[in-house]
Amino acid sequence: MQSIHRHLLGAMRESYILNFNVLIFFQGPHFESWSTGHEYIRKVLIAHTLSGVSTRIDDLQRISEKGIRKFIFSDGPTHSKLNIEFLLSTYAYIIVDYICGTSFLDSEMSCDSKFDSFIRAFTEVHDIPIDGHIVDVFPFLRYFRFFFPSIRKLNKSFNGVISFLEQEAGLERKREELQNSLDKGEIDTDLDTNLSDLLIKKHIEDPSNLSWTKCSQVIGTSIGGFIPIAILTMASLGYLSLNKKYQEKIFQEIQRIKLKSASDLVSLEEARELVHVKAALLETARLMSPPQVPRIATQDFTIKGFLIPKGATILINDYSFNYSPRMWESPESFMPERFIASGVEDGSAIPRIRKPPHFMPYGLGRRYCPGYGFYENLASLVLANIIQRYEISCDMDQTEMSKRGLGTYGSFHGKNFFDLKLAKRFPI
Repeated sequence: MQSIHRHLLGAMRESYILNFNVLIFFQGPHFESWSTGHEYIRKVLIAHTLSGVSTRIDDLQRISEKGIRKFIFSDGPTHSKLNIEFLLSTYAYIIVDYICGTSFLDSEMSCDSKFDSFIRAFTEVHDIPIDGHIVDVFPFLRYFRFFFPSIRKLNKSFNGVISFLEQEAGLERKREELQNSLDKGEIDTDLDTNLSDLLIKKHIEDPSNLSWTKCSQVIGTSIGGFIPIAILTMASLGYLSLNKKYQEKIFQEIQRIKLKSASDLVSLEEARELVHVKAALLETARLMSPPQVPRIATQDFTIKGFLIPKGATILINDYSFNYSPRMWESPESFMPERFIASGVEDGSAIPRIRKPPHFMPYGLGRRYCPGYGFYENLASLVLANIIQRYEISCDMDQTEMSKRGLGTYGSFHGKNFFDLKLAKRFPI
């Protein structure tokens, strides 16, 4: 341990903090450079998420409705409780089907047991860094025996995830079919297909820029977004259970949609226009402050007189921005209204979402999260349909809930998360 401490202190000597908001490491880990393959991957990801123009909104609507009805509205003899497992299953089913075109619900709406194992494996991959291991920040720590068990566990779990996608979700089969089609000159380059097909096509056509390992990892990482979006939704519902007035405001906003019957679901197009729903999700993201992905300086530059050399790792302390009293009114409080502009200033009188420049939960620049629009709108859809049907409450107070996941992102652990009580608003 003394050896580890010496290395940590040495690393900190080769770093400094700018205004406690930016941490610079002069000897950073290796990050991929921007390449043709990287550019193609982001282009395809954006085309298949709702942050860009997607031609698959109808597909996502159909898949989402099936997942919501199965995992949130149907499971259990009496559906009076909601926990993180319901949301993990819902989002995982929707995203795997949307990205890979593979459904894990049979004709009787029963879920494959292998799918449950896949969710557990991916949750383990997510939980290991959240448990406090800092190898990603200090890469040299991977060479210390103290961290070997965690690294082995992480590799084993992620390899299990990739194996599931290749075998059970059909990536290997698709690869063989697309290769055969290409050999016959029949391969279709139309973008109106699912994400995994497009990335596999790119791998077959240009393996030097997109290897099979990289292809399957990109697909797996894209699917892995189901965990943070489930956490975001659960935390939003937790805050709404403590803020009944704003919960009611969301319900009244949904009521203006005028669904034809109580069994109808709010559609994706309708959910995208629900300002108060989106504001609740954004405010939850602010309070959770998920960690930013490190960046690498591609050239020497100067900030306030400090030289940042090429190759330095840059970490943004998003927490300091999100909880700064100089930037937010009552930063410790749940106040979704801070993200809503009245519309008076532009003469429209229509409320709309307003994101200040210091709020950056999805990153900035060309390496911002390309799927943020997809996940943001999907979370709006799920949250709206839950609030439309149920009144949310919790037996715990905020202090107790904060010990079980209601707080910053690092407080989440799948095995120790609060439960919520659901009360039907009307007979369904």
